[in-house]
Amino acid sequence: MSINVNIRTPKREPDNMNFAKALANIGHHIIVIYQDEETLFLGEHLESTRGVSISTEEDGYEVRITTLATKADYVLFRDSIKVVP
Repeated sequence: MSINVNIRTPKREPDNMNFAKALANIGHHIIVIYQDEETLFLGEHLESTRGVSISTEEDGYEVRITTLATKADYVLFRDSIKVVP
């Protein structure tokens, strides 16, 4: 099971690594687990078990976390929602 948040926005970030940089700028110790043109899967260094996924969708972005994540993953999930335009 997972929790998904869909963020509808016409604005697109040309480089999804900017999300990781924005999270690092607010104090997270980010590790990038997987990256391609549409998806960024990241976690909190030495604390994440499941991580967070940020995906580009037709009408914006989807931020996803699995329900069996750690507290650090949920904090990262919350802050990921804040940095997506």
